[in-house]
Amino acid sequence: MNNMLLSSALSSKAIEETGATRRELLLVNPVDGSDLVFELLSTVTEDPRQGSGVVSILRNVTDLRRASERSKRTTARCASPKCRRAPRATA
Repeated sequence: MNNMLLSSALSSKAIEETGATRRELLLVNPVDGSDLVFELLSTVTEDPRQGSGVVSILRNVTDLRRASERSKRTTARCASPKCRRAPRATA
């Protein structure tokens, strides 16, 4: 399944052939079935001898996404009236 999703994302980039693009790609962890979030960065390259091609970088951003979501939840929770600020320690 992951191979089909990745192939589809790469081929759609090859068909578009517009400048550098960034998109998120949701894949599945084959071990436990959890979601894995990858960032797919692609750009078209031109070579006078070899023609054009697509260079893509696939980066796992799952942990970054989870940390970002956790930070947003914490910020939202602390913005509520129920959240109390801890007193600052004085030296």
